[in-house]
Amino acid sequence: MLTYAEYCFLRADLAARGVTTDVAETWYKNGVYASIKFYSDRAVDANVKDFTAVTAPAIDAYYNKAGVKFDAAKATEQIACQAYLDFFRQPLEAWAWWKRTGFPNTTSVLAWSELKANGTPLVLARRAGIDLLSPTNLNYANQQTALAEMAKNPDFGTGPNDAFGRVWWDKK
Repeated sequence: MLTYAEYCFLRADLAARGVTTDVAETWYKNGVYASIKFYSDRAVDANVKDFTAVTAPAIDAYYNKAGVKFDAAKATEQIACQAYLDFFRQPLEAWAWWKRTGFPNTTSVLAWSELKANGTPLVLARRAGIDLLSPTNLNYANQQTALAEMAKNPDFGTGPNDAFGRVWWDKK
């Protein structure tokens, strides 16, 4: 199930990449408006204390801010960043958009801070480890065959538990 905002961001992304003949700006703007309206409606429905529903002029003001208003030169970046915000309620989907697009990052229109531990930059994981089946499992042979096939791709990494290896759909 997709929300309308998700659908809009997908259509905008495909258009911005030239995969479709859609107008990226139209789908992007529709996605931004739908996303804000979705969250506002959820807050109203949940009777969030002291919350006032977002108005159309407030959404217009947000959309017209620098870095948000559509810029064809930064289209894929803007679309990915707004989709990332939209997926606040679904962090794994936000992670998938980030893996696919590389946005947001430390220099994007929605910039995040570089992750560090004791001054050393941290790299975000590309995938979760793959649980290995016991040799007594009836599907063990199939899993081993699939892992061997995936390992043929150098992007897969050093093995099933390489958090920085990529899976077939994790491509920029």
